[in-house]
Formats: sequence, structure tokens, C-alpha cells
Amino acid sequence: MQDDDNIEDNAENNTENNNEDIDNAKYLGDFTGDVSDIIGWNYAAAVPRDTRKKTKQNALKQIREEVKELSQAIQDNDEVEQLDALIDIVWVCVGYAFRANMDIEGALAEVFYSNQTKILLNSRLDTADVDMAQLEADGKEGLKIVEADYGDIDQDYFLFRTGTIQDANDKVMKPLGYEPPDLHSFVNLSNDNDKQGEDDE
Repeated sequence: MQDDDNIEDNAENNTENNNEDIDNAKYLGDFTGDVSDIIGWNYAAAVPRDTRKKTKQNALKQIREEVKELSQAIQDNDEVEQLDALIDIVWVCVGYAFRANMDIEGALAEVFYSNQTKILLNSRLDTADVDMAQLEADGKEGLKIVEADYGDIDQDYFLFRTGTIQDANDKVMKPLGYEPPDLHSFVNLSNDNDKQGEDDE
């Protein structure tokens, strides 16, 4: 059995080692490429949950600033700065959702499954002219059917023929059978620590 002095020395050494291990916050955790990493950063950065309109407007100002930087980087044809701006936009948008107590992870999953219904699978590609006719009747122009070419990409979809209807700007259109996302359950989340109510005068 260790005596009190040895226990105290070991505790002190462990504390010093732990401090050394986490002295640089860069090593607090590994990035997994998931939105949860950015949410975790907001917790670690002590970002407050605040659903007041003024706070949302400030967050929107940050998003606009990042979009402006992206626009400038495109103008300068600087791909590194474009990527930097895109990442910053993702970061501040997730931060907005965090502050506003929105479940952005759940919402992303909902939108993902919704967007899946924009994809025409196998024989649906062969009947896409019906979808195009409806879209054109709704005023859409310059439509085209684009079939995916996966090349060497290892992707589950590779087992199937897939494609979409796109407009002249390559925007993916909503075909017949498209299922819009329902995001109502992912907003208005709250807890006792939230700052809510009317904005300060």
C-alpha cells in the first residue's frame, strides 16, 4: 500500500502530465469530418445559446462577411482563399444553428433524404421526359437529363444508374415524386441556460 507522500507525488505528476497533454487546445480531439465536431467546438469555445433576434442578426452579419470574402476570392481567382471562405461559411452557419438551438445534424439528415428524391434511379431515367414536361409547364427552361458517371469512385450508387434533371446553370431540379423536408421538429429547442425573450433595448 502506498504511503500518503507517494500518493501525493503521483497525483502531482499526473496533473503535470495532463496539463502538458492538453496545453495546446489543438489536441483536444480529432476531426472526424462530421458536423458534430463543429458543434463540439462551439461548446468548448463557450459560445452561448441565445435565440434573441439581435444575436441572430449579428450571426447573419458574420455569414455575409464570409460570403463577401468568397466573392472576392472568386474575383481574384484564388482557389485557396475560396476554400478558406467556404469552410468559414460552413463554420459560422453551424455556429448560427448552435446559438439558435437548432438541431442542424438532424436537419441535415432530413434534407439529405429529401434530396435523395431528386435523383432518378434506373428506369426512372428512361421516363424523365415526363418530369421535364411538367417542369417546363411550370416555367422552367433549358432543362437537360444528366446521367452520373462515377468513374473510379467507390460509391454505393455505382451499382445503379442514377441521374438528375438540371437547368442551364446545372441546378438539380425537383422531379415528380420529390419529397420536401419537414424541418419543424429541428427548431425551437431550448434549455434553462438559453437567453430568450425580447431583445435588450
